[in-house]
Amino acid sequence: MTYGIILGGNQPYSDKIFKIQKRVIRIITNSRMRDSYRELFKKLEILPLYSQYIFSISVFVIKNKHLFLYK
Repeated sequence: MTYGIILGGNQPYSDKIFKIQKRVIRIITNSRMRDSYRELFKKLEILPLYSQYIFSISVFVIKNKHLFLYK
């Protein structure tokens, strides 16, 4: 899921992917639809799509500081 997330993580279809991710997490944990997905992500130590997007962007910027320096 993280492949290409920097380029496609903020696209209109991201919401659909996030909904699929929540459904899969509930299936993996054998949880009901009404159970909080946030607790399930914490339990499995998995970042939700949007958090993974922010994390990936942050790591990219830190690793490539030289591209963002103002001269």
